[in-house]
Amino acid sequence: MAMPHHIRFAANAILGIVFVTAIGYWFMNDWTKRNMAEIIAGTSSEDTGIFARESNEFRETGRRQRLTSLLVDPQALDSFRTVKLTLIVPKTTFWRAGEAPPPEHLEQLYIEARAPAMLQERCADWQAVLASRCKMLNASLDLQSGPPTGQNVSIVAVYAISPKTIDPVEGDPDSMSIQKMQISFDINPNTTTEATRRDVLAQAYKIYQTACADLRERIGNCNLMSYEFRESPLRDGQFNLSGGAMLAGLVSGKS
Repeated sequence: MAMPHHIRFAANAILGIVFVTAIGYWFMNDWTKRNMAEIIAGTSSEDTGIFARESNEFRETGRRQRLTSLLVDPQALDSFRTVKLTLIVPKTTFWRAGEAPPPEHLEQLYIEARAPAMLQERCADWQAVLASRCKMLNASLDLQSGPPTGQNVSIVAVYAISPKTIDPVEGDPDSMSIQKMQISFDINPNTTTEATRRDVLAQAYKIYQTACADLRERIGNCNLMSYEFRESPLRDGQFNLSGGAMLAGLVSGKS
């Protein structure tokens, strides 16, 4: 039986929509691949693929594996000794001088492509002040909406770090446990500028060192740390830096 004309027309229209949508999806993905190098000015896709994922070598391991790693290689990079940075910056941070802002639907693509280079530079800050080694593990971003925050982007980045100094610890990992201590800080929010960021980090590190000395006096070592910093802009290039740290040491006796 022949299909009625209006039904045939509707079926063809639906097929047309599906076809056009598929072509559009393919085109946009192909466009993204072809133009990514131009957008990010030579940064490789490996460098930009850090968002919302973590390298396998840094995934959390079991308790015994972790203790063994710390006893054998106390300066190892792992996902238990980290700096977590929450950074709020204007979107314009990621537009180049003289460059027209991208269309709104491409803003996240531009920021994801360009943020890794800026975030990786923070490893130099951590190594200058509070760590001997550093590797960025992952990052995520949130384009904030609604005035006045609609012009800002919130980025959370996590870095694996190893300590500047090591307290020797010996023992059987099966008979060791971890003892923790939490501290917090909110440093000079009215006079801090980007140019003095490392000075502010140094103040935070002194607070950490004082607490670590207390922990060391009680249990004999202070070998683990996990920092968290939140940096948000104020007026005239100033910013507020707040956060805290989790300290820990290894002690005999299972927890």
